Amino acid sequence: MNDRLSTPFLKRRQFLVECGRAAVTALPAGLRPVLLIDSLHLDRLVEDYGALRDQFVTRHGMGGNLLANHKVAALYVWLLSRIPAESLFLFPADSPPESRRLVMATMMNAVIVALLGIEPSRVDGLLQDDLEYCLLKEAPANLEWLCCTLHAHCLLNGARTNIPRY
Repeated sequence: MNDRLSTPFLKRRQFLVECGRAAVTALPAGLRPVLLIDSLHLDRLVEDYGALRDQFVTRHGMGGNLLANHKVAALYVWLLSRIPAESLFLFPADSPPESRRLVMATMMNAVIVALLGIEPSRVDGLLQDDLEYCLLKEAPANLEWLCCTLHAHCLLNGARTNIPRY
């Protein structure tokens, strides 16, 4: 079976599309890019996530192909941090350069809130400031640091769970 037609691939792709759409709608009208839902970079992101997830599950000896939701979120964020915004979004010609980083951080934020099971009503100013600091000021080059940070957010604000094949 073609990997791009598998159920996990399609679920992961749809999840990222939903997070990308959430990022677009969260930005002010003048800064809103268009999400490129047919982007080959999006397909590549999903493929890279699947490969990285498989490596992570194997290395940590996870049974039943389960992975904690904070680790799933960290893997997505880590991979998203390596993709130029122009690979997933079409920006207006006059959009400022910082809007590219902002839309990616907003997409990563949507990934985190969704995967950690954080109720939107719990995302107060303090939590939002902390997430934005992590995503805009710190480069998530260290995957362990990112896992640790997201685990703390999950413990304080979310719902811990193990996610099979997501």
